[in-house]
Amino acid sequence: MPRSEVRSRVDAALGRKLAPRQFSAVMARAQAAGLVEMDDSAIWQAGFSPTLTTGQERVVARTLEAFAAAPHAPPNQGDTLRLLGNDEALLEMLVEQGQLVRIGGVLLRRVDYDAMSAAVVAFLETHGQITLAETRDLFGTSRKYAQALLEELDAQRITRRMDDVRVLRAG
Repeated sequence: MPRSEVRSRVDAALGRKLAPRQFSAVMARAQAAGLVEMDDSAIWQAGFSPTLTTGQERVVARTLEAFAAAPHAPPNQGDTLRLLGNDEALLEMLVEQGQLVRIGGVLLRRVDYDAMSAAVVAFLETHGQITLAETRDLFGTSRKYAQALLEELDAQRITRRMDDVRVLRAG
C-alpha cells in the first residue's frame, strides 16, 4: 500500500494526524518488530507476496509478450492498461517487481531497459558522444522512447547532457 494511504488510515484510526516524524517512528518500530516491510513509496505486511489468479497470469504473460515483440517501442501506458484488463494494481505490481520500468512517462521491460542502457554506454565508449537522433536510430524507435532513455541515464548520472549531445560522466 502506498505510504500515504497507510498514513491516512493510521491517522483515521487514531482520530488525529500524526506528525511526519511520529509516523516514521511508528513504521520503523513496526518494521523492527517484523510486522511490516517498506521502501520509500510503499509499506506491506512482512512476508507478503502477491499471488495472481490464472486470469491475471494470462494477461500478464500476454502483456509481457507484447513488450517483448517491440522491445524498443513497447505499448504505451494506456495500451498496457488495456492489455491488463484496466487493472492498475496489476500494472503497479509489475513496476514494483521490476518486470517493467517506468521512465519519463514510458514503460519498458527491465531486460530491454538494461540492454538499451548498455548499448548507449557502449556507443559512448566508442564514439564519445551521442545525440537524441543517433539514439533513436540506434534502436529504430521513436523520439519519445529515445528521449526517455537518455533522460533516465542523465538522472542515473551515467550520462551528462552537453548542449544537444550526451557524454559519459567521468568517474
